[in-house]
Amino acid sequence: MKLFKKIKIPSWLIIVIVLLVVLNLVLRFNSFSAPFERDEGEYSYSAWILKSGGFPYKDAFLQKPPLIVYTYFVAQLFGGNSLWAPRVLAFVFELLATLVLGYIVSKEFNKKVAIGAMFLFTPMICFPVFMGRTANTEMFMLLPFLLTLAFFIKDKKDPKSINWFLSGITSALALFYKPICLYVLLFIYLVWIIKLWKKEKKIASLFTNVVYLVTGGLLVVVLVLAPVVLKGMWKYFVETAITYNLYYAKMWGFGFKNMFLQFSRIFKYWPFVPALFLFYFVKKFNNKWFYFGLFLTSLLGIYQVPIGHYYIFLMPALAILLSMGLINLAEMIKKIPVYVYFVFILVFMFWSVRMQFPLTPMQTNLMIYGTTNPFYEAPSVALELKKITKPNDLVFVAGSEPEILFYAQRKSVSRFDITYPLIIETVKREDYQKEAVLELQKNEPAAIVYSVRQDSGLWNKESPRIFYDFLNNLISKKYKLVGAYLWDSSGGHWVTKVEKSTLAFASLILFKKI
Repeated sequence: MKLFKKIKIPSWLIIVIVLLVVLNLVLRFNSFSAPFERDEGEYSYSAWILKSGGFPYKDAFLQKPPLIVYTYFVAQLFGGNSLWAPRVLAFVFELLATLVLGYIVSKEFNKKVAIGAMFLFTPMICFPVFMGRTANTEMFMLLPFLLTLAFFIKDKKDPKSINWFLSGITSALALFYKPICLYVLLFIYLVWIIKLWKKEKKIASLFTNVVYLVTGGLLVVVLVLAPVVLKGMWKYFVETAITYNLYYAKMWGFGFKNMFLQFSRIFKYWPFVPALFLFYFVKKFNNKWFYFGLFLTSLLGIYQVPIGHYYIFLMPALAILLSMGLINLAEMIKKIPVYVYFVFILVFMFWSVRMQFPLTPMQTNLMIYGTTNPFYEAPSVALELKKITKPNDLVFVAGSEPEILFYAQRKSVSRFDITYPLIIETVKREDYQKEAVLELQKNEPAAIVYSVRQDSGLWNKESPRIFYDFLNNLISKKYKLVGAYLWDSSGGHWVTKVEKSTLAFASLILFKKI
């Protein structure tokens, strides 16, 4: 009790935290129970497999490091198979990350810039165009990443080896959520090492701190990978989460087209961003180039990717730059108090996404993902799948919609719970198609959900037809059509009597083994 009495939280900080919670809830309230998108479905299904005695990588083609699955596993322990549990956990992570960002900026600049950065960061991290309200890897990665930066900042004021040790832990955690933070972490440690060398010029001191750093990182590596090794899943982990991911990364190339696309989306909703970005550079101040370097190295890990939620990772650095740019602008035009600028920008940011606030969770999903992805209808189809199968039946989702397997609580007959590995151009593509064929031949599924949506990745024109032709032939001979989810001018609905002429309007089709 005496410890808590000594901790005095300033009243201004309590007000800021309350306001941040309120703003976050306003931005997220109608997304907690919205249908999963496919990445969330993948993590949920993998966590459910883990809870059911199986193991990801072997039983599900998981491309991500295992920490996200462990996180979803924890969410399922307290929230069951709910939609809200991982979203609530992501909300908590994001709120803590915001406070850590405020700590960093307050130590590097001042309280005024810190408050501005936190309030700008809140709508930026929830940007609907970047799927910013999902429980995705980036949402969980930001907290350990920002804690690493916080330990670096703390060490400048109070140099201790424990800062290096703790940063090793948080860096490893961030990488085990998503390795796109590698370049910016290397940048932080390079600057950290240079500063330490300039200050002390002692090899022994540098070596000691690096040992602490590596020890902290190795501790996380052992704890995170222990279940993988002990379960004998190491070769599957290496294949899907490392080797295949390298193929996947090469697929995007090294051009800037996708980066320009994502920035155009930001500028469309927030046209003030380029101006504030430029105002960041109009004044000289300490650490100006460090935070610009933080922005560039954050961008280096994601610039070639066309997928919006990757750009969530850019938001902490961008929030710092924009906040400082706004402060510089306010100091140049001294007639208006700085808080007026921040309030105006914040209101504008909320107003630009005002269309999302009156929506239901289902409508929110439809607004963000449209009908090109079958996320909206997945719960309805999963319910029908559950009706026509038994709990121990193995099924197959022909497409990359593992959320259906999770909703229905049915295991896939194949480890390819997503079919993208069967069509993405890698040296393993044909091998994976042949493997999937063998799995379905060996154990014909009790039911098949067939996705007609191109974004589900069942087949494309550039892909070999080995699996696609086999699957269609298998369905035509041994399965009967039991229903489909159709879209028309009145919206989407499930139908059990499907005419061939209406299949053109279907997104998901359900077949049962004869």
